[in-house]
Amino acid sequence: MECSVKYFGRKYAEEPNETKANEKKLAKYRGQGICDRTIPNGSTSPIKKNPNVDLQLPTYVILAAHMKFVHPEILWAHAALAIPILVHLFNFRRFKKVLFSNVSFLQEIKHETKSKSKLKHLLILLSRMFAMSALIFAFAQPYTPLSTADLVGEFKTIGIYIDNSFSMDANNGEGRLLDLAKNKAIEIVSSYSASDKFQLLTNDFEGRHQRLVSQEEMLSLIQEVQGSAVFRTVDEVMLRQKELFDRTNAVNRYSYILNDLQKVAMPLDRIPQDTLTRVRLIPTPGENASNLYVDSLWFTSPVRQLNIPETMVLRLRNSGQEDLDEMPLEVSMNGEKKSVATVSLAGEGQIEQQLQYSNTSTGPKYGVARINDRYVQQDDAFYFSYPVADHLKVYHVQGSNATNNALAAVFEGDPYFEYMRVGESAMDYSALRQHQLVVLEEPSRIGSGFQQELIKFVENGGSLLVIPGNSIALDEYNALLQSLQAGQMSELNDIRGFAQNVSTLALEHPLFNGIFDEKRERWELPRVEQYRTIALPQQSSQQPVMTLQGGSPYLTAGSYGSGRVYVLASSLDPASSNFITHGLFSTTMLRISEFSQAQMPLYYTLGSDERIVLKNIQTGPDGSFKLRHIDTKSEYIPEHRNAGGDSEIFIRQEPKEPGNYEVLLGDSVVAGVSFNLDRTESDTRSYTVSEITELLTQSGLTNWMVLDMEAEHLAGSAETLADGRTYWYSLIVFALIFLAIEILLIKFWK
Repeated sequence: MECSVKYFGRKYAEEPNETKANEKKLAKYRGQGICDRTIPNGSTSPIKKNPNVDLQLPTYVILAAHMKFVHPEILWAHAALAIPILVHLFNFRRFKKVLFSNVSFLQEIKHETKSKSKLKHLLILLSRMFAMSALIFAFAQPYTPLSTADLVGEFKTIGIYIDNSFSMDANNGEGRLLDLAKNKAIEIVSSYSASDKFQLLTNDFEGRHQRLVSQEEMLSLIQEVQGSAVFRTVDEVMLRQKELFDRTNAVNRYSYILNDLQKVAMPLDRIPQDTLTRVRLIPTPGENASNLYVDSLWFTSPVRQLNIPETMVLRLRNSGQEDLDEMPLEVSMNGEKKSVATVSLAGEGQIEQQLQYSNTSTGPKYGVARINDRYVQQDDAFYFSYPVADHLKVYHVQGSNATNNALAAVFEGDPYFEYMRVGESAMDYSALRQHQLVVLEEPSRIGSGFQQELIKFVENGGSLLVIPGNSIALDEYNALLQSLQAGQMSELNDIRGFAQNVSTLALEHPLFNGIFDEKRERWELPRVEQYRTIALPQQSSQQPVMTLQGGSPYLTAGSYGSGRVYVLASSLDPASSNFITHGLFSTTMLRISEFSQAQMPLYYTLGSDERIVLKNIQTGPDGSFKLRHIDTKSEYIPEHRNAGGDSEIFIRQEPKEPGNYEVLLGDSVVAGVSFNLDRTESDTRSYTVSEITELLTQSGLTNWMVLDMEAEHLAGSAETLADGRTYWYSLIVFALIFLAIEILLIKFWK
C-alpha cells in the first residue's frame, strides 16, 4: 500500500518544495509502515498504518476515530434523552381558559399556522436534547491521545510517588490511606504496557528506587511499601524524580502523585514547572480532624542538675477547627511519672504549657511527654533525653603572679568536681579536651598555639573563664578574645581611693536566674579598685551580667561555637577587689561550672538530623557504636567516624521508629538520644479536590491534572491515563449555548 501523507489537506508528495528533512522522514516512515500526519496544533506525530483508516479524511474525523473517555460509563445517561421526547410527543400542556367580554378582542389575536407551531416546538426539543447530550459528554470527559509514544509504540517512563508518611496511616471510612494509595498505584501500573519503564518513589528516597524497573518488578516494589517516619514535600519529590528522568534521557514522561493533599506537603509556589512531564495528582484524602500534638520542648535552664527543680516548657498546637478541652498531658522520666496536667486549646491555636519536676539521680534520663487527643495517634508521644552529670572536670591554669587559693577553695572540697590546677609553664594542651571548664587565672602570656587550642576547645562545647592579671601581655589576651568574639580589654584602670561597686546583676540571665530567694532594692555587692574596661562588639552574643557603677562591664558571658566564654574585668587579688571574699563569688563560680556540662540536643527528628556528635568519645580500630531502643531493645549499627577527640554518628535509613535510644560502645552505655517524628506533618489540614484544582490553575501548572477516582476506575488501557487533548470545557460551553437558544425561542418566538 502506498503511504500517502496529508498536511491540512495537501500531501507531502504533491509539494515539490518540501524540505529534504521531510522527504527523509517520509521515507523513514514508509520503511516502517508508518505514515506521518500533522495535528492542528502544528506538531507532527506518526500513526501506524491501518487499512481500515483512510488518511485522506479530514483531521476532525481522524481525531474522532481516536477519541477516548475517562468515564465512559456516564454515556449511558443518554437514555435520559427519552424524557423530553416523550414530553414533546404527548404534549402534556394544560389549556388556559381566557374570559373576554367583547368579540372585538378576537381581532387582536395573532394567528399562527400549524406548521410554524410544530417547527418552534421541534427546535426547542432539539435545543434541550443537544444541551443535555453536551453535558453528558462533558462529564464523560472525552479526549484524544496526542502522545507520540502511544502511536509509534515507544516505551513510556512512568514515575509513581506514594506518600507513606505517618498521616497516611489514618483511615477515611474505606480503609487505611496507605493501602488505598497502593491499590491505586497497582491499577495505574497494570494499565500500561509491559514494555514501559517505571520508577517508584516514597518518602524514604531509597537508593534502590532511583532507577527504572520493569512492570513486574514495579508491582512487587509497590507491595513492599510500608509506613515511614520521614516527611517530604511534593517539590522535593518532583526534583528527585526529575533527576532520574534527566539521567535516563526519558522522552515520554508521566508522573503520578498519590497523597492525602496535606497543605504542608503541597507548597505549590516551590514546585518546579517541568513541561516535559505530564503529572497526575491522585488524592486519597483522610478525615480533616483536629489534632493536638506537642510541637517542641525545652527547659528554662540550660543544664539539668541533681535535686534542682526543673521547669519544662511544651509548646502544644491544635491543627483543626474544633476546640479541644481538658486533654490529659503527662511527663514520665525513665518510666516514672513525673508531672500530670490537663490542657484546653482552641481550634488552630497554640499554648506553652509549663511542667515542673526534679532529677533525683545522676546518669542518662529518658523522658516522654504524652497527650491523648483521640484522633491522630502517631504523634501523641514526644521523646527527649539528657544527662545528669555525676562529676565535672575543671582545668585551672594559674599564672605565676596569682597567689590566692580562692578557686581551689570552691572546687577541691566538692566530690562532684574533678579539679586540676597547673602552673602556666606546666599546662598540657591535650588535657583541655578532657575537661568541661578551663579557667585562665592571670597567666602572663597566651601564645598563639595555646590560643588555637582554647578556640578549638570552646568551639567543641567547652567553657572558658578568663581572669586577667595586673601584669599581662594585653595584645595576646585581646587576640584570643577577638577570635572568640568576646570583646577587647583596655589597659588597667587604677581607681584606688575612688572605688566603684558592682551596681547591677542581670537577674534574668541563666547564670543568676533563680539563685536569690527574694529581690532587694539595695544590694551589698563587690567593691572594685582596679579593673580593665571591656568593650563588647555589636555583633556578638557576649553581654554584661555584672556591671560597675560607671556602666563598665565587670563580668561578661556569651557563647561561641558550641561552648561558652566568661570574662572578668579584674584579677582575684584582694588589692583589686573584694570579689573573692564576697558571697557572690562561690555562687558565680559554681554556676559557671554547672553550665559547663556537655549538653546534647534534647531530641532529633527522624529523616532530618543525620549527625550525632559524642564529645570526648572515640572508638578503637575494631570498635563500633550501636543504637538500642530502650523499650523494644531493637538494635542498629550506624555509620560513624572519629573527628579529633570526638565521634560522629550518622543517621541515614535507621532508625525508623521514634523513641528513646541508648548509644552503646561495646557493652557500655555512653549516651542517650531521642528521635521524634517530623511535627510538620502533624498539621493535618488538607486541601479539597476543588481547592487543589483551582490552586494548580492559579499556579500555572498547566501540565498537572487531578484524577479524583476510585482504584477500579483507574484500571484500563494506557491510553485512558495517557496525556491527550480534552474537550469537556468546550462541551460545557456548547451546553450553555443550546440552553440560551432554548430560552430565546421560548421568549421571543410568539
